[in-house]
Amino acid sequence: MSSTLPIAPVTSVDLEHHGYSGAPGAGVDAGVSGGVGGAGGSAGRAGDGGRFLSRRAMLTAGALATTAALLPRATRAQGVQAPAAPLVITRDGGGKRPTNVILLVADGMTTGALAMLDASTIWTNGETSAWTRWSQSKFARRALQSTHSANSIVTDSAAASSAWSTGVKHENGSLCMMPDGKALDPLWIKAQRAGKLTGCVTTTTITHATPAGFYCNVTKRGSEDQIGEQLCQRPVHIALGGGTPFVAESDAKAAGNTALVRTRQELAEAISSTGAAASASVRLIGTFNTSHLSMALDRGPNEPALMEMARVALNRLTSPAVNSSGFCLQIEGGRVDHAGHANDAAGLLADLYEFDRVVDYVCQWAMDRGDTLVVVTTDHGTGGCSPIFYGRHGIECLKRLSGAKHSFEWIFRELGPLNDPKADAARLVKLTQEAVGFSMASDAEEIIRKFMANEYAVISPMQRSLTCVLGSLLTSQLGVAFSTNGHNADHTDLYAMGPGSETLPAFVDNTFFAGWVSGMLELRPV
Repeated sequence: MSSTLPIAPVTSVDLEHHGYSGAPGAGVDAGVSGGVGGAGGSAGRAGDGGRFLSRRAMLTAGALATTAALLPRATRAQGVQAPAAPLVITRDGGGKRPTNVILLVADGMTTGALAMLDASTIWTNGETSAWTRWSQSKFARRALQSTHSANSIVTDSAAASSAWSTGVKHENGSLCMMPDGKALDPLWIKAQRAGKLTGCVTTTTITHATPAGFYCNVTKRGSEDQIGEQLCQRPVHIALGGGTPFVAESDAKAAGNTALVRTRQELAEAISSTGAAASASVRLIGTFNTSHLSMALDRGPNEPALMEMARVALNRLTSPAVNSSGFCLQIEGGRVDHAGHANDAAGLLADLYEFDRVVDYVCQWAMDRGDTLVVVTTDHGTGGCSPIFYGRHGIECLKRLSGAKHSFEWIFRELGPLNDPKADAARLVKLTQEAVGFSMASDAEEIIRKFMANEYAVISPMQRSLTCVLGSLLTSQLGVAFSTNGHNADHTDLYAMGPGSETLPAFVDNTFFAGWVSGMLELRPV
C-alpha cells in the first residue's frame, strides 16, 4: 500500500444549479476531479474503418412529450404519484420477486456519450461497452425514460433522484421535500424498515444530490452538512464517496456501531480480518476527499476506484454476518456529469470507462445469483455531448482520446488564478498540451487570450466559460462536440436485468422507479 498523500481541495463543478456564467472570460465554471487509469488501451484499430459506428437504433420513442412539466403550479406542487408497479413476474425472473435491488447511475450521461464510449471500446477492445452488451442481452429489458422535474423541463440531479426515490415529481434543488414542507419517505428508508440493508457508493461527495435523494430530506441540495448529519442518523449500512467536511466524526460516533474511514488505506484496514470494522454488522462510512473524488484521469493512490468501493459494498451487504432480508444499493459514477459540464471529452470518456467496468462486474455478479434486480440508467443528460468520428480522422480522434493523461480539472487546478490574459493563455495552452498529449491548433492561444480579455464573444449563453472555450478548441482534434455547459431535456437510456425486469415498460417516467421497486420488494409506506 502506498503512503498516504494529501488530497488537494477541489472546486465544485456543479452547474446543476443552473447558474450560467455571464460575461466572456468570467472564469472557470467547473471544478474537475477524477479516477484511476486512462481511458483505454493503446492498440490501434485503424482497419476497422466505419464498423465501430454501426449501432442499433434505440430512440424510436423520442417524440413523446414531457407535458407534466408544463402543468399549472398548483398541480405540480402536489406531485404526481407513479402508478402502482405491475406484480406479475414471469419469463426471465422465473416468477420470482427480487430479494435485492442495485441501481447503477452514470450521472449526466447522454446517449451521445454512450455512443462515444461504444466507439472507443470497439476500437480498443473489439466489442461494445458493457452498458450496451448487457442491455442488448436476452436477459435485459430496455426503456427510454423522461426526466423533467416539477418546475422545469430540464431537471437537476436532486429532483431526478427524489423522483426515483419517492415516485413524486420535485422542484429542482429539493431532496424528498415538497414545496409545502412535507417530507416524503426516501426509498432506501422504506427498504430499511422492511428489513433490507442499504448502501450508496459514489465518486462525488456522499452527501451529493444523487445518493442523498435515497436517504435524506432537505429543502436545498447544497445543505451538505445537514445531509451528512442525516446520513449518520439514518441506518444506511454502507456509504462510500467524497465529502469529508460534511460527515463529522462526532456524528458518526453518536450513531453507534459505525466505522468512519477517510483514506483508501483505512478502507482496506477496516474490512480486513484485523480491522475494527471487520465485522460486516458494523456500519461503514468512508469519505476519501475533501470534495468529490478526483476524476478518473487524475485520481491518486489515496482514493479508491469506483470498482473497489462497489466490491466492498457488495461483500458487506451480502455477508453471512449480517441479518437481513436482502439489500438495496445505489452505485453512481458521479463525475461523468462534471466532465460534461466542463465540456471535457477525454475526462468524460475516462470516467465512463470506470463506470462501465463496474456495470460489467455488477451485472455478472447478479446473473450468478439470480435474486437481484439490476437497473442501469442516468438521471439526465449533461453537456450535449456529440461524437463526430468521421472516417480515418475519427480513428485518430479515438487514439488521442485514449491517450489523454489528465482532465480539465487538473489543467485548471495547475493553472491557478488568472491575472494576465497573454501569459495565462500561454500557460493554459501548455498545460492542455501536456494533459492531452498533442499540440493544439496554432491559433488556440490567441483565441483564449481574446476570450480572457473580453475581446472575443461566445455566441451561446450556455457556453460562456473558459472550460467550454477549451472544449470547443479541441473539438476537431478529439472528434467530440458539446452544446451546453448545463443539463438538457433528452430522454435517457434505462435497462433492467434479473427478477422483475420483464415488467419494465418500453417508456417510463423517472417517477416509475419508486413504485416499481416498492411493489416488487413489498415495501410499505409508514
